[in-house]
Amino acid sequence: MNLKTLYNDGVNITEYFRSKNNVQENKQEAILISYDLQAGSYIKHLPEKGMYHIDGNPKEMISHQYLCKFVKYLGNEISQFEHLSILEAGVGEATTLAYLIEYMEGSGSKFYGFDIAPSRILYGKEFLRSKKREAELFVGNMLSIPCQDNSFDIVYTVHAIEPNTSDAKNIIKELYRVTKKYLILIEPSFELGNEETKANINKHAYIKSLKQQVDELKYEVIKYELFPIGTFSNQPAIMIIKKDSNCDDATSYCCPSCHSKIIFDKRGGYCINCSIFYPIIREIPILTREAGIFFSHYLDKF
Repeated sequence: MNLKTLYNDGVNITEYFRSKNNVQENKQEAILISYDLQAGSYIKHLPEKGMYHIDGNPKEMISHQYLCKFVKYLGNEISQFEHLSILEAGVGEATTLAYLIEYMEGSGSKFYGFDIAPSRILYGKEFLRSKKREAELFVGNMLSIPCQDNSFDIVYTVHAIEPNTSDAKNIIKELYRVTKKYLILIEPSFELGNEETKANINKHAYIKSLKQQVDELKYEVIKYELFPIGTFSNQPAIMIIKKDSNCDDATSYCCPSCHSKIIFDKRGGYCINCSIFYPIIREIPILTREAGIFFSHYLDKF
Protein backbone atom coordinates (compact mmCIF):
# COMPACT_ATOMS: atom_id res chain seq x y z
CA MET A 1 0.00 0.00 0.00
CA ASN A 2 1.28 3.47 -0.91
CA LEU A 3 1.90 5.32 2.36
CA LYS A 4 1.17 8.72 0.85
CA THR A 5 -2.21 7.43 -0.33
CA LEU A 6 -2.94 6.09 3.17
CA TYR A 7 -2.07 9.44 4.70
CA ASN A 8 -4.21 11.34 2.19
CA ASP A 9 -7.09 8.99 3.03
CA GLY A 10 -6.86 10.05 6.67
CA VAL A 11 -5.03 7.02 8.08
CA ASN A 12 -2.93 7.69 11.21
CA ILE A 13 0.48 6.47 10.04
CA THR A 14 2.05 5.72 13.43
CA GLU A 15 -1.07 3.79 14.41
CA TYR A 16 -0.90 1.93 11.08
CA PHE A 17 2.71 0.85 11.78
CA ARG A 18 1.92 -0.16 15.37
CA SER A 19 -0.91 -2.36 14.12
CA LYS A 20 1.08 -3.74 11.19
CA ASN A 21 4.07 -4.67 13.36
CA ASN A 22 1.96 -5.70 16.36
CA VAL A 23 3.82 -3.37 18.77
CA GLN A 24 2.66 -0.92 21.43
CA GLU A 25 5.30 1.78 20.86
CA ASN A 26 6.19 4.07 17.98
CA LYS A 27 9.40 3.12 16.17
CA GLN A 28 11.79 5.61 14.54
CA GLU A 29 10.86 4.60 10.98
CA ALA A 30 7.16 5.13 11.68
CA ILE A 31 7.83 8.52 13.29
CA LEU A 32 9.98 9.65 10.35
CA ILE A 33 7.43 8.59 7.73
CA SER A 34 4.45 9.96 9.64
CA TYR A 35 5.92 13.39 10.21
CA ASP A 36 7.48 13.68 6.77
CA LEU A 37 4.08 13.00 5.20
CA GLN A 38 2.58 15.74 7.38
CA ALA A 39 4.97 18.37 5.98
CA GLY A 40 3.13 21.62 5.28
CA SER A 41 0.08 20.81 7.39
CA TYR A 42 1.11 22.91 10.41
CA ILE A 43 1.64 25.99 8.22
CA LYS A 44 -1.64 25.32 6.42
CA HIS A 45 -3.56 25.20 9.72
CA LEU A 46 -2.21 28.50 11.09
CA PRO A 47 -5.32 30.51 10.01
CA GLU A 48 -7.71 27.83 11.38
CA LYS A 49 -9.35 27.57 14.80
CA GLY A 50 -8.50 24.98 17.42
CA MET A 51 -9.34 24.19 21.03
CA TYR A 52 -6.55 25.19 23.38
CA HIS A 53 -6.22 25.90 27.09
CA ILE A 54 -4.99 28.86 29.08
CA ASP A 55 -4.22 27.97 32.69
CA GLY A 56 -6.28 24.81 32.24
CA ASN A 57 -9.40 26.58 30.95
CA PRO A 58 -10.58 25.64 27.43
CA LYS A 59 -10.49 28.41 24.86
CA GLU A 60 -11.05 28.40 21.10
CA MET A 61 -8.35 30.31 19.23
CA ILE A 62 -6.93 30.70 15.76
CA SER A 63 -3.66 28.74 15.60
CA HIS A 64 -1.70 31.87 14.69
CA GLN A 65 -2.99 33.64 17.81
CA TYR A 66 -2.23 30.59 19.93
CA LEU A 67 1.38 30.48 18.68
CA CYS A 68 1.87 34.16 19.50
CA LYS A 69 0.75 33.53 23.08
CA PHE A 70 2.73 30.28 23.32
CA VAL A 71 6.06 31.81 22.28
CA LYS A 72 5.49 34.74 24.64
CA TYR A 73 5.50 32.29 27.56
CA LEU A 74 8.43 30.33 26.10
CA GLY A 75 10.39 33.47 25.26
CA ASN A 76 9.95 34.80 28.79
CA GLU A 77 11.29 31.53 30.22
CA ILE A 78 14.32 31.62 27.91
CA SER A 79 14.99 35.30 28.61
CA GLN A 80 15.74 34.50 32.27
CA PHE A 81 19.00 32.90 31.20
CA GLU A 82 22.10 34.19 29.44
CA HIS A 83 22.31 32.83 25.92
CA LEU A 84 23.93 33.37 22.54
CA SER A 85 22.69 30.21 20.83
CA ILE A 86 19.30 28.49 20.91
CA LEU A 87 18.38 25.14 19.35
CA GLU A 88 14.88 23.74 18.79
CA ALA A 89 15.09 19.94 18.58
CA GLY A 90 12.24 18.49 16.52
CA VAL A 91 11.67 21.85 14.86
CA GLY A 92 9.12 20.55 12.33
CA GLU A 93 8.10 23.30 9.91
CA ALA A 94 9.75 25.96 12.10
CA THR A 95 6.39 27.51 13.00
CA THR A 96 7.21 27.82 16.70
CA LEU A 97 10.81 28.80 15.96
CA ALA A 98 9.83 31.57 13.52
CA TYR A 99 7.43 33.13 16.01
CA LEU A 100 9.99 32.81 18.79
CA ILE A 101 12.67 34.55 16.72
CA GLU A 102 10.22 37.37 16.08
CA TYR A 103 9.34 37.63 19.78
CA MET A 104 13.00 37.60 20.83
CA GLU A 105 14.16 40.05 18.18
CA GLY A 106 17.14 41.97 19.45
CA SER A 107 18.28 39.25 21.86
CA GLY A 108 21.54 38.79 19.94
CA SER A 109 21.15 35.02 19.85
CA LYS A 110 21.63 32.77 16.86
CA PHE A 111 18.87 30.22 16.27
CA TYR A 112 19.10 26.63 15.06
CA GLY A 113 16.65 23.81 14.46
CA PHE A 114 16.63 20.22 13.30
CA ASP A 115 14.10 17.52 12.56
CA ILE A 116 14.19 13.88 11.49
CA ALA A 117 11.87 14.58 8.53
CA PRO A 118 13.58 16.35 5.59
CA SER A 119 10.29 17.46 4.02
CA ARG A 120 9.41 19.36 7.19
CA ILE A 121 12.79 21.11 7.15
CA LEU A 122 12.14 22.04 3.50
CA TYR A 123 8.83 23.65 4.48
CA GLY A 124 10.43 25.19 7.56
CA LYS A 125 13.10 26.96 5.52
CA GLU A 126 10.42 28.41 3.24
CA PHE A 127 8.29 29.48 6.21
CA LEU A 128 11.25 31.30 7.77
CA ARG A 129 11.90 33.05 4.45
CA SER A 130 8.25 34.13 4.25
CA LYS A 131 8.49 35.60 7.77
CA LYS A 132 11.87 37.21 6.97
CA ARG A 133 13.48 35.35 9.87
CA GLU A 134 16.83 33.55 9.94
CA ALA A 135 17.77 30.23 11.50
CA GLU A 136 20.11 27.41 10.57
CA LEU A 137 18.09 24.24 9.89
CA PHE A 138 19.33 20.70 9.30
CA VAL A 139 18.11 17.11 9.30
CA GLY A 140 19.09 15.10 12.36
CA ASN A 141 17.88 12.38 14.70
CA MET A 142 17.37 13.14 18.41
CA LEU A 143 18.94 9.77 19.21
CA SER A 144 22.21 10.81 17.53
CA ILE A 145 22.32 14.60 17.30
CA PRO A 146 24.99 15.71 14.80
CA CYS A 147 26.40 18.42 17.06
CA GLN A 148 29.34 18.40 19.44
CA ASP A 149 29.01 18.43 23.24
CA ASN A 150 27.88 21.72 24.82
CA SER A 151 27.11 23.29 21.45
CA PHE A 152 24.10 25.41 22.44
CA ASP A 153 23.38 27.61 25.44
CA ILE A 154 19.73 26.57 25.41
CA VAL A 155 18.07 23.57 23.82
CA TYR A 156 14.31 23.21 23.86
CA THR A 157 11.60 20.87 22.55
CA VAL A 158 7.91 21.44 21.87
CA HIS A 159 5.98 18.14 21.60
CA ALA A 160 9.01 16.57 19.91
CA ILE A 161 9.79 13.76 22.34
CA GLU A 162 6.09 12.82 22.66
CA PRO A 163 5.85 10.02 20.02
CA ASN A 164 9.14 8.40 21.05
CA THR A 165 7.58 5.86 23.40
CA SER A 166 10.59 3.68 24.13
CA ASP A 167 13.47 6.03 23.24
CA ALA A 168 12.74 8.97 25.54
CA LYS A 169 15.58 8.43 28.02
CA ASN A 170 18.23 8.12 25.30
CA ILE A 171 16.83 11.23 23.61
CA ILE A 172 17.03 13.17 26.88
CA LYS A 173 20.69 12.10 27.24
CA GLU A 174 21.47 13.39 23.74
CA LEU A 175 19.65 16.69 24.29
CA TYR A 176 21.52 17.14 27.57
CA ARG A 177 24.84 16.33 25.87
CA VAL A 178 24.53 19.15 23.32
CA THR A 179 23.16 21.66 25.86
CA LYS A 180 25.65 23.98 27.52
CA LYS A 181 23.40 25.67 30.09
CA TYR A 182 19.70 24.73 30.04
CA LEU A 183 17.41 22.11 28.53
CA ILE A 184 13.74 23.11 28.30
CA LEU A 185 11.24 20.34 27.59
CA ILE A 186 7.65 21.26 26.75
CA GLU A 187 6.04 17.87 26.35
CA PRO A 188 2.60 16.31 27.07
CA SER A 189 2.16 15.31 30.69
CA PHE A 190 0.20 12.26 31.78
CA GLU A 191 0.75 13.27 35.41
CA LEU A 192 -0.37 16.91 35.17
CA GLY A 193 -2.68 16.91 32.15
CA ASN A 194 -6.47 16.72 32.15
CA GLU A 195 -8.50 13.57 31.42
CA GLU A 196 -8.62 14.41 27.71
CA THR A 197 -4.82 14.55 27.68
CA LYS A 198 -4.50 11.19 29.43
CA ALA A 199 -6.86 9.61 26.88
CA ASN A 200 -4.95 11.19 23.99
CA ILE A 201 -1.59 9.96 25.31
CA ASN A 202 -2.97 6.43 25.64
CA LYS A 203 -4.53 6.53 22.18
CA HIS A 204 -1.36 7.61 20.37
CA ALA A 205 1.15 5.73 22.56
CA TYR A 206 2.87 8.95 23.60
CA ILE A 207 5.42 9.16 26.41
CA LYS A 208 4.10 8.95 29.97
CA SER A 209 6.99 9.12 32.43
CA LEU A 210 9.32 11.88 31.22
CA LYS A 211 9.87 13.41 34.67
CA GLN A 212 10.63 10.00 36.17
CA GLN A 213 13.21 9.27 33.48
CA VAL A 214 14.90 12.64 34.01
CA ASP A 215 15.01 11.95 37.76
CA GLU A 216 16.60 8.57 37.09
CA LEU A 217 19.34 10.35 35.14
CA LYS A 218 19.89 12.59 38.19
CA TYR A 219 19.74 15.81 36.18
CA GLU A 220 18.98 19.03 38.07
CA VAL A 221 15.34 19.98 37.43
CA ILE A 222 14.69 23.58 38.47
CA LYS A 223 11.10 23.78 37.20
CA TYR A 224 8.33 21.30 36.47
CA GLU A 225 4.71 22.37 36.10
CA LEU A 226 1.81 22.50 33.67
CA PHE A 227 2.64 24.91 30.86
CA PRO A 228 0.18 27.83 30.99
CA ILE A 229 -0.98 27.32 27.41
CA GLY A 230 -1.34 24.33 25.11
CA THR A 231 -3.67 22.08 23.16
CA PHE A 232 -6.62 21.28 25.43
CA SER A 233 -6.53 17.54 24.71
CA ASN A 234 -2.73 17.29 24.80
CA GLN A 235 -1.65 19.54 27.66
CA PRO A 236 2.12 19.92 28.03
CA ALA A 237 4.24 20.46 31.10
CA ILE A 238 7.39 22.57 31.09
CA MET A 239 10.51 21.04 32.56
CA ILE A 240 13.68 23.13 32.86
CA ILE A 241 16.93 21.25 33.45
CA LYS A 242 20.06 23.11 34.47
CA LYS A 243 23.46 21.97 33.31
CA ASP A 244 26.63 23.31 34.89
CA SER A 245 29.15 23.34 32.09
CA ASN A 246 32.28 25.46 32.06
CA CYS A 247 32.99 24.50 28.48
CA ASP A 248 33.44 27.33 25.96
CA ASP A 249 32.92 25.16 22.89
CA ALA A 250 31.37 26.93 19.92
CA THR A 251 28.43 25.52 18.02
CA SER A 252 29.63 23.00 15.46
CA TYR A 253 28.31 20.01 13.54
CA CYS A 254 29.76 16.57 14.03
CA CYS A 255 29.39 13.06 12.70
CA PRO A 256 26.24 11.48 14.20
CA SER A 257 28.11 8.17 14.54
CA CYS A 258 31.44 9.11 16.14
CA HIS A 259 31.01 12.82 17.08
CA SER A 260 34.13 13.83 15.14
CA LYS A 261 33.98 17.23 13.47
CA ILE A 262 32.62 17.28 9.91
CA ILE A 263 34.37 19.02 7.01
CA PHE A 264 31.85 20.78 4.74
CA ASP A 265 31.87 21.79 1.10
CA LYS A 266 28.94 22.79 -1.12
CA ARG A 267 27.99 19.13 -1.72
CA GLY A 268 27.89 17.95 1.88
CA GLY A 269 29.85 17.10 5.01
CA TYR A 270 32.60 14.55 5.41
CA CYS A 271 33.84 12.73 8.51
CA ILE A 272 37.52 11.87 8.13
CA ASN A 273 37.39 9.51 11.09
CA CYS A 274 34.53 7.37 9.68
CA SER A 275 35.05 8.07 5.97
CA ILE A 276 31.33 8.88 5.82
CA PHE A 277 29.85 11.52 3.50
CA TYR A 278 26.59 13.29 4.45
CA PRO A 279 24.85 15.02 1.52
CA ILE A 280 23.39 18.51 1.29
CA ILE A 281 20.10 18.32 -0.63
CA ARG A 282 18.22 21.48 -1.61
CA GLU A 283 20.49 23.44 0.73
CA ILE A 284 19.62 21.13 3.65
CA PRO A 285 22.42 19.22 5.42
CA ILE A 286 21.17 15.62 5.88
CA LEU A 287 23.06 14.60 9.01
CA THR A 288 21.65 11.23 10.03
CA ARG A 289 23.43 7.89 10.24
CA GLU A 290 21.02 6.44 7.70
CA ALA A 291 21.89 9.13 5.14
CA GLY A 292 25.64 8.60 5.45
CA ILE A 293 27.58 7.12 2.53
CA PHE A 294 30.88 5.29 3.04
CA PHE A 295 33.21 7.21 0.73
CA SER A 296 36.83 6.51 1.69
CA HIS A 297 38.41 8.44 -1.20
CA TYR A 298 36.08 11.47 -1.13
CA LEU A 299 38.93 13.89 -0.46
CA ASP A 300 41.23 12.49 -3.19
CA LYS A 301 42.31 15.10 -5.75
CA PHE A 302 42.42 14.38 -9.48
